[in-house]
Amino acid sequence: MTQPATNYLSGLVAEDRVAQVYLGKGYTLRHTRWRAVGGELDLVLFHRGTLIFCEVKQARTFDAASERVTGLKQHRLMRTAQAYLAKHELDQSTDMRFDVALVDQTGAIDIFENAFI
Repeated sequence: MTQPATNYLSGLVAEDRVAQVYLGKGYTLRHTRWRAVGGELDLVLFHRGTLIFCEVKQARTFDAASERVTGLKQHRLMRTAQAYLAKHELDQSTDMRFDVALVDQTGAIDIFENAFI
C-alpha cells in the first residue's frame, strides 16, 4: 500500500476513534467528512443545543498534530462551516464551536473544545 493510502486510512481510523469518544459522552454524530467547495469537516456533532465542528489531526506526537492546524486551515474550516450552515438552513446565530482532536502514534486522543473562533 502506498504512503498516501496508508495515511488516508489511518486518518479514517483516527476520525472514527474520536467520534466514538464523543458518542460515549452523549453527543450525536451528524456527519463525517462533510464536503463543500474548498473544504471538508471531519466530524459534525450536536450536543445540548450546540453544533460542534471537530477537526481531527493525527501525527507522531500531539505537538506535531497541533502544528497542522494552521491559521489557513482554521480559515478554511470556518468557511466550510458557513457552507454547512447555509446548506442545512441554519444561521450564524446557531450555537456552535470548533474543536480540535489530536491523535498521537500510540492512539491517545486529546480533544480541545473551543479550540478557535
